[in-house]
Amino acid sequence: MRSPRTNPQLPGLNISGCVRMGDPALSVVCSRMRRLAALAAADCPRVSDRGAGQLPQLAASLLQLRLGPALGLTDTGLASVG
Repeated sequence: MRSPRTNPQLPGLNISGCVRMGDPALSVVCSRMRRLAALAAADCPRVSDRGAGQLPQLAASLLQLRLGPALGLTDTGLASVG
């Protein structure tokens, strides 16, 4: 996956349904796009608790988060989001 660049004009990102989107890619999104106000990552089967653990990096800007069914995403991972 090509790394996204920081884009302060990008208010939200919808990666829902991206079956190839996993924890490493979500980590890149969280570290490079810290000004996101909305992130939709529902139905991404490769996202797990480890990827959810990266979401607090967006805490300063994130107003809306949509996570959905993923095999590796548990209540523990969701609790790490805050």
